[in-house]
Amino acid sequence: MSSSCQNFLGRFTFPQVGNIRNGLIWHELLTVTRHLGKMGHIKLPFIQVDVFSTGSFTGNPLVVVGNADNLSTTQMQNIARWLNLSETTFLSAPTTTDADYRVRIFTRTEELPLAGHPTLGSARA
Repeated sequence: MSSSCQNFLGRFTFPQVGNIRNGLIWHELLTVTRHLGKMGHIKLPFIQVDVFSTGSFTGNPLVVVGNADNLSTTQMQNIARWLNLSETTFLSAPTTTDADYRVRIFTRTEELPLAGHPTLGSARA
């Protein structure tokens, strides 16, 4: 596993592409460089997860984007639209002391208050 992947995933380790654990399949960590308005170009680590899956590239796909602390809502929405999956989640530092992280869920067109497979996939990531 690459050092950037280890930094993004923290203390968790995951199987290689195509291996299944607890109904989730983890694809290779990718980075994307996007032009994000006033922020210019930034690199964002993300991982694609197949939730409720019994094989590679099946189930409910989800992209989990790390290091989202400095992204605006508009930027998150633009990234979710560009990734073009049913849901994309963004992980950032927690806003309360009793949380491990903060997750925001976006479809291609709007932010959601809660959704099943994005919540499970983000918790595993």
